[in-house]
Amino acid sequence: MCICRLNCEQNIIVQNKLTSGYHHGRGNIKPTRPIGSTTGKCSHGGPYDESRKMVAKCGINKETYTEHLSPHRHLHYRAYISAVAATKDFFIMEDTGILSLLGGKTFDEIFHIKTRKDLSLAFVIDYSGSMKEEIAAVKEQITQLVTATIGSDNEPADYVLSLFNDPVTLNEAFVYRDGYKMIKKLDSIIVDGGGDCPEFAADGILKAINKSRNGSTLFVFTDADAKDNDKQQEAANMAMAKTITITTFSTGTCSRRRRSVHNIHVKRRDTTSFFQRLAQATGGEVYRTTKEEINVVLNDIIEKTFPVAEVIVDSFEWSLTSNDNTMFVVDSTVTVLKVAVCCSGEDSGIELFYPNGTKETFTSRLSRKLVTKRKEVIISLQRPPPGIYNLQRKLSNKWSVNVTAQSPVKLETEILEYTESGALPILKGSPITGKNYTFYVNIYNLGENGTCNDLILTDMLGNALFNVPIIQTTTLMAVRCAAIFTTPNQFFQLKLNGTDKNGFEFSRKNSLVFKPTNVKLRIIPPNTAVLGKEVLVYYEVENTGTINETYEVAISDDHSASVLPMRRQHTILAGDRSNGSFTMKPTLTFSILKYAITVYLGSSSEITQRILKTVLVTDIERPVCTVVTVNGSCNNSSLNTAQCHKYQWFAKAEITFKGTELENFTSSVGSATELVYDDISGLRHGPVNISIKGSCCTPSVVLAAVDIDGYIAQCRIEFSEGQIVTPAEFTDIDFSPVETDKSADSSTAIAIAIVVSVILVVILLIIGFIVNRKFKRASSYNVNYNVNQNIKGGIDKNQPTSSVEYHPVKLSEVSDEKENL
Repeated sequence: MCICRLNCEQNIIVQNKLTSGYHHGRGNIKPTRPIGSTTGKCSHGGPYDESRKMVAKCGINKETYTEHLSPHRHLHYRAYISAVAATKDFFIMEDTGILSLLGGKTFDEIFHIKTRKDLSLAFVIDYSGSMKEEIAAVKEQITQLVTATIGSDNEPADYVLSLFNDPVTLNEAFVYRDGYKMIKKLDSIIVDGGGDCPEFAADGILKAINKSRNGSTLFVFTDADAKDNDKQQEAANMAMAKTITITTFSTGTCSRRRRSVHNIHVKRRDTTSFFQRLAQATGGEVYRTTKEEINVVLNDIIEKTFPVAEVIVDSFEWSLTSNDNTMFVVDSTVTVLKVAVCCSGEDSGIELFYPNGTKETFTSRLSRKLVTKRKEVIISLQRPPPGIYNLQRKLSNKWSVNVTAQSPVKLETEILEYTESGALPILKGSPITGKNYTFYVNIYNLGENGTCNDLILTDMLGNALFNVPIIQTTTLMAVRCAAIFTTPNQFFQLKLNGTDKNGFEFSRKNSLVFKPTNVKLRIIPPNTAVLGKEVLVYYEVENTGTINETYEVAISDDHSASVLPMRRQHTILAGDRSNGSFTMKPTLTFSILKYAITVYLGSSSEITQRILKTVLVTDIERPVCTVVTVNGSCNNSSLNTAQCHKYQWFAKAEITFKGTELENFTSSVGSATELVYDDISGLRHGPVNISIKGSCCTPSVVLAAVDIDGYIAQCRIEFSEGQIVTPAEFTDIDFSPVETDKSADSSTAIAIAIVVSVILVVILLIIGFIVNRKFKRASSYNVNYNVNQNIKGGIDKNQPTSSVEYHPVKLSEVSDEKENL
């Protein structure tokens, strides 16, 4: 205990014991002295401890050598020796130290011991006069990135800031271990100088590389070319030696500074520029954008290049009519909390209160508060206690609030759409207004005891639209929450509330903004794209609305592969659809080409639908089959089994390929056709010519070529316009002249004459046979009479005898013989 005295040197009344002092703030409240007592609990003391003015006053801190601030300075050394010994015993004493009892891994987790990544986060900024319209966006994005890394698992060992201009004497570079000092320096930048173009960018990059650690990430921001581009190889070699990746954001060049391309965030770039060659050498990229769109581009690309793994706890608009106190929850998994309020204009307008009601005074190294040039208040807390926090404003301005955190508990959202087949594929693009979808929210690292309680749809101001009932399932990887709802006719976001593994309430908001539309976009992407070859991307646009609309469909990509025209217009009736295609021709050596098909409403900038795709780019040209010539056709008279073999056809095809080998050729009808082609063994490029022969018994054939990797090229050759061969009957035979080659006319005519003659002879034989039988029956009486007379009168040897033998024949037998004939 301490006693309140004017002279604080002897105010400690505890003897032969250790005592502690309260530091008022961050959830700590110093106990008040008993009523009527002159003694009270010791304070920590010092100018940043509000409790130093409460009984007992002064404090026992040993932080300075000034009597006014540290009244017990004469005890510093003894306290130091005792503290070091006690701390050493507590942590690492053999057998009893908690390090040996818990083990290294658990020890690190309990005490939040972490080491910063041994790399630098470097920024090279053009601060010449022409950058005055871009510099605010650059400052804002760097500030957001740096504040997001402070205290996180991605926090770099230091931050590098390199500024370049013209003349080169204005170039300078700095290294900061404290991210907030880096931001303070960034805020002080004033664009000036550099009246002409280009600037000394290479010198600025070299200074940044020199101050950066191995494996670092380096971002360059400029609107001009490099005046000292002769140092490109030097910069590339130096960066590669330290494994530093260089990515450039450019809003112009000296020849066409600030040229704007309508509605495309990432623009075409000069592939021969200094920055492009530098990016190719170091594995970076060059992004060309405009001053109007740089904020969106920086936010998207920087996060992908240097992810900080922030999660959104909540975001909303703090309107003039809202309560001046607003609440948000912090769960037990949060290691760094960041609250950004924009744009208050007054630092004193925002105050933060802990769950126990204590106001944050930002006197600890674990809590920071800064105000940017655009009057945005950023509050950062490391290892905040879980609970419900209160954000209070003193001035009723219209502000936007964004609460983010470093936490392993993250969300991932999938939207499944219903199809006629009953399948549930993942939705590509925006949901359709008024249509039902299944939303799956996967929550990672929540733990088996964690739960998801409510799924809330919010508008763009953060106001709740409605709650959706959810079904929770648990997998090995995540807690999965499912909900089915009808898409509203407005932009919305998803917010999920639940409890973490320790029973504390948590809240996460998905960063995706869902933009319902009346446009359905379908894309048929190519499987691969061949370097230097044109490839088509087919699309279909459907108007699901109730009124006729005009849309513009545009293509954009990240490697300038799109071929003009890059925009096409479609006027589509309600409920109708239209289709088209774009051409891409990759010319740079890379493996993945990312492209987007975007549908705009009319010629405006309003995006109604957008689908992102990727395609593999290769210098291997897979086999392609092309029909060159076709001779012969199969008409109706040839499409029966009696005639088809008489009609022959012939075709030629060409197989083109490059960088691979062909394995074989086949046809869909096998031995019914004859394939003739050259030897393909060891052949690495085409074309290869194929001849194929057949008859109208196979009026269509599919020719296939297969390479050694299993890629198949096919040609379909059709001779009958889709008609098939049918079985032939006797009455179906067509005796009409057949249109064939002139050389076959005479032989065909002779064959027909022979067939007709044979048929006539057969008919005459039948008729003769019947007549003959009738004649014999008519004369049977006379024959019998003569025979009887001869028998009775004896045989006259001089009378000639008949050689005719008579056998009775039935009429039915005549009919049977006719049938046999």
